[in-house]
Amino acid sequence: MPEPSDRERAIAAYAAEVRAFHTFFGAVLVVIAALHVAVVFPFLQTRAPVPLVAEALARVKQEAASAEAAAEAAQAAAGALVEFRDALDSGPVALRRAIADLVARTRGATAESAPLEEAIRQQIGRQVEALGVALDGALGPLRALKNPPVEIAEALRAGERDLARHVLALNEVLREAFAADPFFWQRWNDPGTTFGAASLRAEETVREIEQARRSLDRQLTAAAAAARSRQPVLQARSADLAVRQRDLKARLDGVNSPPWSIPLGLGDLARLFPVFAGILTLMVFFRLKRIFALRRAHEGVNLDLLAPSWVVGSRGVPGVWWALILVCAPLVATIHASVAALGDPGLYTTVLGDPSSSSAVAFGAVYTVLVLVGIVQLPALTRGLMGTPQRRPQGKTGRGASG
Repeated sequence: MPEPSDRERAIAAYAAEVRAFHTFFGAVLVVIAALHVAVVFPFLQTRAPVPLVAEALARVKQEAASAEAAAEAAQAAAGALVEFRDALDSGPVALRRAIADLVARTRGATAESAPLEEAIRQQIGRQVEALGVALDGALGPLRALKNPPVEIAEALRAGERDLARHVLALNEVLREAFAADPFFWQRWNDPGTTFGAASLRAEETVREIEQARRSLDRQLTAAAAAARSRQPVLQARSADLAVRQRDLKARLDGVNSPPWSIPLGLGDLARLFPVFAGILTLMVFFRLKRIFALRRAHEGVNLDLLAPSWVVGSRGVPGVWWALILVCAPLVATIHASVAALGDPGLYTTVLGDPSSSSAVAFGAVYTVLVLVGIVQLPALTRGLMGTPQRRPQGKTGRGASG
């Protein structure tokens, strides 16, 4: 049996340990809470949104540039479509002159007529091909867009599906007209005559070409107007994001400004805080486990009466769950700060400011080890904090029995 003086010294040592733990744990709670508010929250509210705002600003500027390019492409296509219409209107006269020249050169020759007919068919093909080239000049600006708006994409599909198809059909129609009447081209004396004068089917094809051309022209006009209408909205959005970006940078610069300035920046603090908080958390856990060991060594003594504690107590003492929450708070803060830091790859860079994956992996490993070691301690801490049944001092029990 230990001597009463030894027992009293042991109890006094336990009481001193409890008081020291109270001071240390209270300081840890205050420091971690203060740094969490001063580092993690400003980081989440300022630095973390900075790349998001920058990305949104770049995206809006890209959308504005795309809208401007779409408007210019629609305008250029509409201008080229006018040239296509002029080529379509002047095509019959040009084809008549070319055929007449072929006939004049072969007049009086002893060769058969088959080479002349083939030459006329080839000339018809070249004339229709010239129309196709003019149409490609109108559709070219639309095809050059990488990500065209819906209006431009629909106009391009309409031009390729309808107008181009009718233009290609004109070659076959004119050849059929030539086969039915080798002198059909002589009906194009009037400068205002269209290809439709060649035959009834040619007239229908020309009407379809004109309808498709007018429809495409309306679509291009609407697409240009839609692209222009988006410009003010995108410019306003871009200006708003630019103001937001400047505000975030100003707030970021003010986080570590006098009189609270320290040598480290907010990024350095956000990267190092989980390590600091994790080390303090483990120190709290290990010192608390030491107190549990001392309590087990004094079974039968009412330590709650001799060394009252607002953290460690016997089973049934009010506030046990509150004490458990306080003990777990530093670990929760460490986890939260670790997740916030790892969520921003820009924190982990080389001396030159380049992204460093090895630095991110190293810090992530340290965060993980500290958190896992803390989590492993939780079951023992929970059992210790829940306490043991209060026991009456053995001395009192003995006197009650002897009495």
